[in-house]
Amino acid sequence: MTATELRSDLLQQIEQADEKLLRIVSSVLEAVKVEYVAEEKIVGYRAGEEVTVAALKTSIAKAENQIDQGEFLTADELEKETDQWLSSIE
Repeated sequence: MTATELRSDLLQQIEQADEKLLRIVSSVLEAVKVEYVAEEKIVGYRAGEEVTVAALKTSIAKAENQIDQGEFLTADELEKETDQWLSSIE
């Protein structure tokens, strides 16, 4: 079913709905809207670009997956790598 067909079907059902069903549908739509707005809320910036809650959650999930796969540096490895980088630019 396409979005247009779905919209038409829903409108038809809403036209025939009683007050109880309309209140339920309204509550569901409001909850979804609040969740959608929350996911799109800007929580920071990265290189001048906005970072939304949804993008941050995606980034965190990716980082957690990398950790699970062992794709990380220990503090000692990072310190050694940093020392090597600093000595190469002197």
